[in-house]
Amino acid sequence: MIRLIRENSSFFIGFGIYLLGGLGLLIVLDKGDLLLWLNAYHTPIGDYFFRYYTFVGDGIFNLLIAALLFFFHWRKALATVLSFAAVGLLVQLLKRLVFYATPRPKTFFGDRESLHFVEGVSIHAYQSFPSGHSATAFSVFCLLTFFVKDKRWGAFFFIAALLAALSRMYLLQHFLIDVYFGALLGVLISSLIYYYLGKEPTSAIPPLPPQSKISC
Repeated sequence: MIRLIRENSSFFIGFGIYLLGGLGLLIVLDKGDLLLWLNAYHTPIGDYFFRYYTFVGDGIFNLLIAALLFFFHWRKALATVLSFAAVGLLVQLLKRLVFYATPRPKTFFGDRESLHFVEGVSIHAYQSFPSGHSATAFSVFCLLTFFVKDKRWGAFFFIAALLAALSRMYLLQHFLIDVYFGALLGVLISSLIYYYLGKEPTSAIPPLPPQSKISC
């Protein structure tokens, strides 16, 4: 596993900074502070971009990636589907059985008139923890980093996943703690599944030694 992280350092360096920086913000800020700050700087471009980009963390996007991979490498497609299923199952169990009463930002802040909600986005009330979109986005982009030969793409994939997580806060669907642990779950599960399934299989039977010529 350490080797896997080292080989994909372009993704995991960014992810490590995200974990450390996010942890620092969780320690020093109150729960809703970051959302209020983001909401105060909303723009029409940001509203339009994040309204649609948030679907990168949707299950349909994940399954489309798996369908495309199936034509090139079925084991990678299978790893993507299994990762999506495992992440989705764990997130839903946590949302519905453990943290079902956790309020979303709209419920948490109440009728605060200063809040800006993006038009056309359906805002949920409860089951805030963890963020399923963040978990799914980090899962699929982490896997794509593993799959590509040019590991420099890892930095791009990390930013793509980070923007999906940011969209959940910008749209007032989740708090920082929700997207923080959602991303962590997504990366952990996808890394474990790839480690045991996504790599090329190796033969358990060693090749026969070359036959030696016997002179008569």
